[in-house]
Amino acid sequence: MYFFRKLFFCIIIISLSLQLVAQENSEESGLRKASDRMRFDNALQFYNLKKYEEALKHFNEYLEVYYNGNYRSDAYRYIAEIYLQKFRYLDAIDIYDRMFREFSNDESGVNACYSKGICYLKMGYENQARDVFNYIMSSHPGTKAAVNSEIQIELLKLPIK
Repeated sequence: MYFFRKLFFCIIIISLSLQLVAQENSEESGLRKASDRMRFDNALQFYNLKKYEEALKHFNEYLEVYYNGNYRSDAYRYIAEIYLQKFRYLDAIDIYDRMFREFSNDESGVNACYSKGICYLKMGYENQARDVFNYIMSSHPGTKAAVNSEIQIELLKLPIK
């Protein structure tokens, strides 16, 4: 009987310990999510204030720190938009490449690939743009980016007046 009582108390202690650990993990996860959101929002505030250099710095810091962050694709997108506004197309292409590598199975990644093609068009590199658009149409059929890529290919066929 003594053995069973000890066993019973051990089971209760272990059960309570597991509940405490689960509660601590839940609280830590909540803090991590809040911190993730606050860091992203901080960068977004600089973007909204048109303080683009500060926004770039904070978005890049966000990407470094929160490698599993909930707002990574958004951070990449804002960084690329800043580069586009500054006509830094090669930098935007680099960001779109990184975004596509990280989110290649997600709509945001495929859209980044499409935006890369648009950057090539803006720089006058029609062959590179065509390659990107053809890749999207063959690798990601049925997506909005594939439909838009098909339109871009057709526009490239039109004669220039």
